[in-house]
Amino acid sequence: AVRDVLDLSRGMSYKAALAGLDLGGGKAVIIGDPRTQKTEALLRAYGRMVESLNGRYFTACDVGTFSPDMDVIARETSYVTGRTVEHSGAGDSSVLTAFGVYQGMRASAQHVWGDASLAGRTVGVAGVAGRSRRHPTAAPRRPGAEAVGRPRRARPASVVRRTRTGRRGSNRGVDRDHRNDSG
Repeated sequence: AVRDVLDLSRGMSYKAALAGLDLGGGKAVIIGDPRTQKTEALLRAYGRMVESLNGRYFTACDVGTFSPDMDVIARETSYVTGRTVEHSGAGDSSVLTAFGVYQGMRASAQHVWGDASLAGRTVGVAGVAGRSRRHPTAAPRRPGAEAVGRPRRARPASVVRRTRTGRRGSNRGVDRDHRNDSG
């Protein structure tokens, strides 16, 4: 969990820098199973920890947390976003995340093939988790396009082979013309 949050914070640092934001790449983790260990007391304690940072960190929904959880955290800190609409928040942010993933797919298609259309393309998606991957805009669910994903810890090549051919370990059917060998 600690390695994951450090990787996420590094990614958030790059994301903030690319967007020109005067913010760092902070991320937080509460270690435990959110299905069995998430309680109001735990969320409020987390809110107090966020408050102790005096605005140097803002928290929001992520894997295992939801807008109603942010409402509980907000009882202890004002440095929280992603609250429910009933509490003047925007609600579920996975819709916006999924839309951003879809637009990233279109931008990648434009860069690689000179056309943003995903029609006739198979798009691989890695690293999209939780509610965002289930939202209709997260994948090119348009006529003629297909999205394939992989489990978070799977080896990408074996999953692509299995997805493309129906058999694990086979290279048959992998379209070598669209590989980006430049890294």
